Amino acid sequence: MSVGYGTGSLLLATLLYGFVGILSRILGFQLPLYFQTWTRDAAVVMVFLLIICVKKQTIKFKIKDWPIFLIRGTCNLLSIVAIYISFNFLQISTAYFVFYVASTVSGYFIGWRLFKEKIDRIKIGSLSLSFVGLYLIFRFAIPQDKEVYLLYALLSGIATGVWNTFSKKVSQDYSLEQINFLDNLIAACIAFLISLFLQERWSVPSVSAPWIANTILGAIWVGTGYLIVYGFKRVDAAVGSVIMLAEILFGSLYSVFFFQEFPQRTALAGGALILLAIILPIFPQFGKKEFKKTHEK
Repeated sequence: MSVGYGTGSLLLATLLYGFVGILSRILGFQLPLYFQTWTRDAAVVMVFLLIICVKKQTIKFKIKDWPIFLIRGTCNLLSIVAIYISFNFLQISTAYFVFYVASTVSGYFIGWRLFKEKIDRIKIGSLSLSFVGLYLIFRFAIPQDKEVYLLYALLSGIATGVWNTFSKKVSQDYSLEQINFLDNLIAACIAFLISLFLQERWSVPSVSAPWIANTILGAIWVGTGYLIVYGFKRVDAAVGSVIMLAEILFGSLYSVFFFQEFPQRTALAGGALILLAIILPIFPQFGKKEFKKTHEK
């Protein structure tokens, strides 16, 4: 049952994450990049601090776990900033392709090396199907003079793979609120210092399209912060990384609704393969042995 909840949690996270590309385009750079990032993360920190106080939890972290939290907080910032830039300078589909190739491969690699997860035929088949599906959806030629933005998407994917899977290192010892509190606090502090260094122009929050979009993104971070840590606590890192590919499907549906970008037949075929890649390792009939290794605290 815990695996089913973990899978559902990650799928719900992808449902919310699918809006990030849309909101990134709407917000653009109407607010300076690091200013919008640290204000958003600071608000998320306050939300989790409030929840911690209401639940009467203690804010105490073991010294040995600080390197993990520093890695997660830094990767959190890298992931968001890099993919945000990619979404605004590349086609969203192109950015998604590079991002998910990087995040899925890094998730498999980290699961194999750090968590000793077995990469069996089911997972290899799932990964292969996901790559074929991604190729069918996002066939592209590298735009001239925009290679650097592909590197941003690649960096974001690797950082996301690290951020997602490293939650397994601390999720057994700390609550979801504690993990997300420190995660976003570290990211906010780094973004704040960068914003100061770059002398970005700060503004007072107002009822305007940029601030509304930034607020919605903050709300998404709160929701997905819970869902990602909860989900990766209960499923293998490799399996969770493939499940996260569902964001592409949701993002494509949102693009149809907001931008009238209707997918071609090859994209629909690719989506079907990605769905199969998601189902293959999580369906008990096929992946029962893999899930015996996962358990609740």
